[in-house]
Amino acid sequence: MVEGIAHRPGYIDPLAQWHPDQASPSGLACAAGSLWMASLRGERLRRIALDGTRAAAPLQTFFTSVHGRLRTVVAVDDHTLLLTTSNTDGRGTPTATDDRILSAVS
Repeated sequence: MVEGIAHRPGYIDPLAQWHPDQASPSGLACAAGSLWMASLRGERLRRIALDGTRAAAPLQTFFTSVHGRLRTVVAVDDHTLLLTTSNTDGRGTPTATDDRILSAVS
């Protein structure tokens, strides 16, 4: 009935949205006052800053097309994120070191 931000009574609009070729969310973690979203097709990590229950500017992207498809993001603590890549399932462009677990500082 509704996809994305529709402003329709009876439905709750998402805080943010992207075109599937830029997002394709696959994992979500909360750390350092932000949501961190891993993306398969979008091949990036997004930081969605929060102001209470609302998305706040700026929305940031990291690792765009650097590590390929990002499957999962997990917050170890408020400043450390673990990411997994997903390039050897026939949809990515694997390297000799795929798939891997990456560590990032938030």
